[in-house]
Amino acid sequence: MADYRNDYILQSKIEGTRATIKELSDSNVSDAVALTARQAGVHQLSGHYASIVPLAVFFSQKHPALLANIKNRTSLRNGMGDTSGPGYQEARDSEVWSPIQEAMIDFQSIYGTDIITENSSGDPKTVNDILNYLSTRFSGNVTSGGGGDTVFKRTLKILGHIYY
Repeated sequence: MADYRNDYILQSKIEGTRATIKELSDSNVSDAVALTARQAGVHQLSGHYASIVPLAVFFSQKHPALLANIKNRTSLRNGMGDTSGPGYQEARDSEVWSPIQEAMIDFQSIYGTDIITENSSGDPKTVNDILNYLSTRFSGNVTSGGGGDTVFKRTLKILGHIYY
């Protein structure tokens, strides 16, 4: 088990990603708007946002080629929450998300006990703790729903476009 709470590079990337999401939200980028809404508590997903952004950043460090694939196959102009159109297709594109889902299996087995952030009370949160917010498709524990998945996918999409 490693504790990355004092890893200044990872923590800087997490804070930079949060700032980027806010900046993109202020510029009306649909996926960023949806993420900042969740941060503000829409659908009671502020905890998802607080935990999943660090998970997505940590995952992106370990699998940068997968983020490049997201960048090549999606557009920031397309909101993944739209019920039709290009964003809807991107959110369900198996050529984008199946490799991520497959990589999450090894990612969890290698890094599951690693601490990457903490909750609002200052208690440590491991990769496995955060995976409780994701569906079984992404090596999580949620068998229905997918609020965590959408936060994860939108964050990875933004990371792919901005950093890879």
